[in-house]
Amino acid sequence: MSSIPETPEGMLNGQYPMGLLQIIDGEGELMSYFMRDVMGSDIDDPNEEQIRELVASLETAADDEHTDVSLQHESEWCLSVFADRTLWWENVEDPSVTPRRITLESWDEVIETLLKLSRGDIEGVNQLHWQE
Repeated sequence: MSSIPETPEGMLNGQYPMGLLQIIDGEGELMSYFMRDVMGSDIDDPNEEQIRELVASLETAADDEHTDVSLQHESEWCLSVFADRTLWWENVEDPSVTPRRITLESWDEVIETLLKLSRGDIEGVNQLHWQE
């Protein structure tokens, strides 16, 4: 993985380049996330290739009991992804936030949305046309 600059000066429009999925917050702290695979195992800070593999596993490993994969950012925002490209968006620590859902047109859109959350781009994820 690329080295992470010591200060946020290397950032472009508030985010590091696409290849660097971990970001540093304004106080110099490394921000992280994890994904949960279809069987419930956690993978810390997966890279883009691993994210794509986890999403692809929905086609072969999902069943009636194991229905989704999810990505949870340390901000407690979480995206769950289902085999029909439906995403469930919620803040797992804030019960006042109503969970929302959306079904995206393509798997590329699903991956793009997961990558936004992995970078901590909560505003970018919120801009989708979510339904309550």
